[in-house]
Amino acid sequence: MSTKGTITQVLGAVVDVQFPADKVPEIYNAIQIDYKVEGKATRLILEVQQHLGNGLVRAVAMTTTEGLVRGGEAVDTGAPITVPVGNGVLGRIFNVTGDATRSTACPRPSPSSPPPPSSSAPASRSSTSSVPS
Repeated sequence: MSTKGTITQVLGAVVDVQFPADKVPEIYNAIQIDYKVEGKATRLILEVQQHLGNGLVRAVAMTTTEGLVRGGEAVDTGAPITVPVGNGVLGRIFNVTGDATRSTACPRPSPSSPPPPSSSAPASRSSTSSVPS
């Protein structure tokens, strides 16, 4: 089950969130906030950057914090932000949280997954220079 917290301060892209002292999110965990801006449902993802003590964390927003207010609910996802990788992402555009700008599913391995086979990596460019000395 995800841990819920409360927004205590919003300073531009920096957001402080209070969690129970015994359930503080890890550094780099994603925090999700669902709220409304002018009647439109909005999802904001934060990344925990600092533990301030007594259950308070400081996080950085991955998109605009427009309309975000103190007292709102925030949920620790229990994992860091992940982005899709592999051949399925070639030629596609993603936002900073790994969501495709068009809806097509892509695999999202965890950050601790082994890298893809080297045969799928693009060929590297030669490190030698063609400029005469």
